[in-house]
Amino acid sequence: ISGSYIFIFMLLCPIISSFMFSDTEISCQFGTDCILPCSFNTGNEIVIHWIRKPGDIQVHSFYYNRDQLDRQNQRYKGRTSLDPEQFSRGNASLRLKDVGVQDEGRYQCYTSTVNGNKETYIQLKVYGTETFKPCFPQTLCV
Repeated sequence: ISGSYIFIFMLLCPIISSFMFSDTEISCQFGTDCILPCSFNTGNEIVIHWIRKPGDIQVHSFYYNRDQLDRQNQRYKGRTSLDPEQFSRGNASLRLKDVGVQDEGRYQCYTSTVNGNKETYIQLKVYGTETFKPCFPQTLCV
């Protein structure tokens, strides 16, 4: 009997873990600002890291009560922001300005406070790319 329980557990584990840990998919229109959602358990000593996967590309970091952008990837400079007024509500969502096709992909939001750590994954899709923008007059279209 115990062997059959182990077998059932082994079958269900991948299904349960994929449900519990699946990425949140966000779709944003090309050229607009996009909010990548992230929530955390409130507490003191807030640390927030937004990282692009794969490659651990630094998108935005916040710790020691301020943005820490020294290691931010050049692609994101001047295009990201957090709202510190929302931290007390456990909101670490990232605003990404002027999204483009190059921004598509997987993002990790890592948060830490004295009350624990959390990782959230976002899959960003960008639609309405520049190739679909209307072009007038037609003589200017390439």
